[in-house]
Amino acid sequence: MRVARDQDVKREKGRAFGLIYHINEEIDSLLQDAFLMFFSENGLNPNSALMAMRILIGPVGALLLIGAILMAWFYPLTRERHARIRRLLARKKGRGKLR
Repeated sequence: MRVARDQDVKREKGRAFGLIYHINEEIDSLLQDAFLMFFSENGLNPNSALMAMRILIGPVGALLLIGAILMAWFYPLTRERHARIRRLLARKKGRGKLR
């Protein structure tokens, strides 16, 4: 694998194409071993990266979702205000065509 790595495409110098698909469990095991062997060479520590992903996906993601729900719930947009905004946009769009 190390010899193949040295001859591999240098993604920093151009485009690289990748195709990922499932063949069987043996290949999956090989790919996982290769991933763990070379993951840290990208400047990432697998343990800290996994912890960061867990934090971002778990509590941070939940907080962002709750915040978005609260913003949508309390956004001051009534049917009347929505209709007024649509009228103003239609009027503005109509003026743009005349120019």
